[in-house]
Amino acid sequence: MDTIDYDLNFFFVPNYMQFEIDHKKDEQLVSVEGYCKPGSDLIQGVQFKTNLRISEIIGFEKAIFGNPTTFSLAEDGKKIIGFHGYSMANLNSLGAYFTWISPTKMEAKGGKGGTEWNDGAEHEGFTKIYVQGGCDGIQYIKFDYVKDGQHKYGSPHGVKGSESTEPVSILCLNHSSPY
Repeated sequence: MDTIDYDLNFFFVPNYMQFEIDHKKDEQLVSVEGYCKPGSDLIQGVQFKTNLRISEIIGFEKAIFGNPTTFSLAEDGKKIIGFHGYSMANLNSLGAYFTWISPTKMEAKGGKGGTEWNDGAEHEGFTKIYVQGGCDGIQYIKFDYVKDGQHKYGSPHGVKGSESTEPVSILCLNHSSPY
């Protein structure tokens, strides 16, 4: 578990609290938002956000500054793995290092019959999903992926074409995303 310590009373009393990130629950630090008093280069407040929850605002409340200068350290699909910045007597600036959020395998839902299959997670995304239904439910599913910038045709999972319904093709336009 990673721990972020902070002083609840900010500068006045050494009263520390911890914001813990639980990696056993696949919790990831995904952003930090903060603000500075107008005309100041001192950070007045920050708030940590994970994929599961949000910390309370740490520091001074925004309302006392009118229209503070805000910042956000976040990148879509990425997690924070480290920090950098400048400080003297107070925190002047804060930056972050990011990396891709690792794919996680979710347990398959439904029945346990049939032959297990696994297309893997080494793709950059997918371009099409094919689904064919029959009298008893979904007959097969097939995914076309993007890997190393190239289209990769997937294998059908189930029995293709054993009933009269036509497969439905779902086109995915945003295949540049890793998710």
